[in-house]
Amino acid sequence: MHKSKRLRGLGIWTAKDLRDANEVRIRDKFSIVQMRTVLELRGIPCIPMEEERVIKDQLIFSRSFSDPITDRVGIEQVMGIYAQQASARLHKHQKQAKILSAWAMTSYYNQHQDHQPAITVKLPGPTADPVVLTRAAKQLLPQILVGVKYARAGWWLWIFNR
Repeated sequence: MHKSKRLRGLGIWTAKDLRDANEVRIRDKFSIVQMRTVLELRGIPCIPMEEERVIKDQLIFSRSFSDPITDRVGIEQVMGIYAQQASARLHKHQKQAKILSAWAMTSYYNQHQDHQPAITVKLPGPTADPVVLTRAAKQLLPQILVGVKYARAGWWLWIFNR
């Protein structure tokens, strides 16, 4: 039976109903994860916020889009945003990248438009410069097919260790 039907069977129709439910009963009927959800809804933190990890050998940016991107201009904008974010993170950790991989992909559920262009570029030298990173990532653009609904894009940077 689907979880929502099981919740309704317990008289739980809204988030407020779930918040007010007996957490032990929820754990017994569902799982410890569901019980933690009840406690979190009550303002009791159960899962600590994850600290930002120290960059060692790689830095990965990967995001799904709320609306598919269907042209090169949209992907180009994403690459520029990723360059700014990657540059900021590299500077924060006093690191530089030496190789960049960039990719875009359609949704796993879109059987009719399966396209996953990718490139890997050796950078001219170790860098955290957003302009250099953007230029390298833009080499992906010729592989972007206009009209294809890209649902996700990402970067993978290999870090230069001195």
